[in-house]
Amino acid sequence: MAEPLYRVTLRMAIQPGMEKEFEEAWLAGAARIADNPGNTGQELSRGEGDGAYHIVSDWVSKEAFLAYERSTGHQEHRRSLAPYRSAGEMTTMRMLYRLAGKGGAE
Repeated sequence: MAEPLYRVTLRMAIQPGMEKEFEEAWLAGAARIADNPGNTGQELSRGEGDGAYHIVSDWVSKEAFLAYERSTGHQEHRRSLAPYRSAGEMTTMRMLYRLAGKGGAE
């Protein structure tokens, strides 16, 4: 049986008025992360209530994520987002099940 995906979620509060710049910086960094063979995908969403951003990043393993987190690429990406961030918190988990719904069928 294959190892379950390793999921990292980040909740980030952004300085008011800097949302567009943050999204552009995130997209630029996310494109580089997508080139990492350990990354299986990413998502950026924005909460309806408080306007905080939620980043979901999936990895083939915890080790793949930790290797990326120690890389200079990760440090550069963090620095590029720092001017926009006012608060944040990270959660890590292993995906146990993923069921596709009918709305996702093509």
